[in-house]
Amino acid sequence: MTAERLCMAMLAVGLLCGCASTGTGGKSGSLSDQAFLAIENENYEKAQGLLEKALEENPKNAYAWLNLGVVHQKQERYEQARECYLKVVEHAWDEKGGNRKAKGKSLVRIARQNLELMPD
Repeated sequence: MTAERLCMAMLAVGLLCGCASTGTGGKSGSLSDQAFLAIENENYEKAQGLLEKALEENPKNAYAWLNLGVVHQKQERYEQARECYLKVVEHAWDEKGGNRKAKGKSLVRIARQNLELMPD
């Protein structure tokens, strides 16, 4: 697998956060949206803090779990990324990504694709 393919897959997942308030509600959705901007700016520490706060507010925020996985994966913390993606798969969150680059893929499908792209 090429580094370009891995980067593109992670970018597609990161872009889902733009619709993070859908189905997440209130403050946790807003925090997820702010984290998306931090991910776009490659400020992964800030994004991680915001996503962790979003998950404290709403542990079922699928977008936060998925994007926290992206943050960990971007920083080569693969075990933590894997755990985040497995949360999405385990709970079968199948909300569709609203961003056109996500092409309506379910969060579960994207989490599984990212798991496949992870190094052993």
